[in-house]
Amino acid sequence: MVRTPDKLNISRGQQKMTDFLVSLGLVVESEKKIGPYRVDCYLSELKYVVEFDGPFLHHSTPQDKKRDEELKLLGVKKILHVRAASIDEFSKLMEELDVLG
Repeated sequence: MVRTPDKLNISRGQQKMTDFLVSLGLVVESEKKIGPYRVDCYLSELKYVVEFDGPFLHHSTPQDKKRDEELKLLGVKKILHVRAASIDEFSKLMEELDVLG
């Protein structure tokens, strides 16, 4: 099940990732606001954030690391980054969602 705010403008890759997570039976909150941040996908039952970084982002910035640290202080247990909407990346994501298997 997907819970989304009205009038989302998300990329195709993020939509594919969301659809994949939903196909696993997870409740996904798209564009969830946590503290001052908006995250791509929040898996509320697990307290995980899944961020779609897209195929062109090859490194994280100090701001991204700081944001991830602050999200953890706000109660997020794990932050997973998906680099592209491919089967390989989704397979890696599946491995990271260790609570499923």
